[in-house]
Amino acid sequence: MHHIVIDPEYQSLIPALGQQEFEDLTQAILRDGCREPLAVMEDVDDRGDVCYVLLDGHNRHQICEALGLPYEMRVIHGLMSRDEIRQWIIQNQLGRRNLTADQMAYYRGEQYRLRKTDIRNPGGRNQHGEVSGQNVHKPQTHEAERVMTQKQMSVSPVVSGNEHSLSTGKPDTLNGNEPEQAVPNQKEVSGQNVLKPQTTTAQGLAHEYGVDEKTIRRDAQYAEAVDRLVSFLGPDFRRRLLAHKTGLTKKDVLALAGLEDKKLRHIATAKMDLKRCARTVQRQEKRHPSGQMEFSFVDEWYSRVAEARDALHNGDRDAVESILADLLDQIEKVKNQHAAR
Repeated sequence: MHHIVIDPEYQSLIPALGQQEFEDLTQAILRDGCREPLAVMEDVDDRGDVCYVLLDGHNRHQICEALGLPYEMRVIHGLMSRDEIRQWIIQNQLGRRNLTADQMAYYRGEQYRLRKTDIRNPGGRNQHGEVSGQNVHKPQTHEAERVMTQKQMSVSPVVSGNEHSLSTGKPDTLNGNEPEQAVPNQKEVSGQNVLKPQTTTAQGLAHEYGVDEKTIRRDAQYAEAVDRLVSFLGPDFRRRLLAHKTGLTKKDVLALAGLEDKKLRHIATAKMDLKRCARTVQRQEKRHPSGQMEFSFVDEWYSRVAEARDALHNGDRDAVESILADLLDQIEKVKNQHAAR
C-alpha cells in the first residue's frame, strides 16, 4: 500500500461533489472499478520515506479507500514548485467539459496570475511549506532537485491500492502550457527579418479560450478576490465556492474581498453568514460610497502597468501607448464618479 498525502490547498482547487454526484460515482466504482488512475507526484515525508502527493482523483481515492478497492496511479514528474503544481491542477481542470462559467472564470484568472508571476520572476522558485500543521509538501533537497531536473516531465508507470500491476502512460508536461514570455514572431520582408509585437499574457489566454482581454482581466480580479478570502476562511471555502455551495456571486466575492483585514478576520472567527455580509457591504457602498478605489480597479491597473513595462522592455511602443491611454481613460472615469458623489 502506497502512502498518499492530501494537500488541502491542492484539494481545494477541485470543486467538491454534491451528495448525489458522490453517490453516483460510488455506484459506478462498485460496478466498474476505478477505471481512471489517480494523478500523483512523488515526494518524501518527514521520515525520509517515499510518499505520493495527490493532484487529481480525490473523490475516487476516498471511495476506494473506504471500500477497500484497488486503484492505479500515474506519477507526474517535473513539477518543481507549488505554483507549477497549481498550474498543472488548473490546466487539468480546464480540460474538463462540465465546468460552469464561474469555475472557468476562476481557473482562467488563476492561469493569468500564475503566468504573470512567471514573467516577473523568471526561473524563480517558491518555497514549499507546511499546511494545517502537517508537512504535506516540503522543499526538495538540492540533490532531489538535481535528479528531478534530469528527468523529462512524464508519467511514470506506478501502481497503488492492493495490486501491483503496471499502468503505463504517455509523456505529460504542464498540459501544453506555453512559455509565459514568448519569443517575438518573425516574418520575412524583402529579405529582412521583422519582429512582430509580442503577445501579452491576457491576449494569449484570450485567444486560447475564445474570449476578449477584458474578460481575462476580470477573471484575474475574481481569482485574486477568491484567494484573498481563502487566506482568511481556509482552503475549504474555495472548494465549496467552486462547487456553488456558498450561495455567493462574483459580485459578492469582490465585495467581501474589498473589506479590511480586521473585518475579514472577524467574519472568519465569528463564522458569520457570508451572503448576508456581502449584501451589507454592497448596501453600505451604495449609501456611503468609499473614497478609495475599488479592490478590482487596483488589481487591474497593477496588471496593466506590468504589461506596459514588459512591452516597453520588448520595444513595443505601440502597445505601451495603447495600455497607458486605456489606463488614463479609466482613471478619468473613476475621478468623475467620485466627483459626482
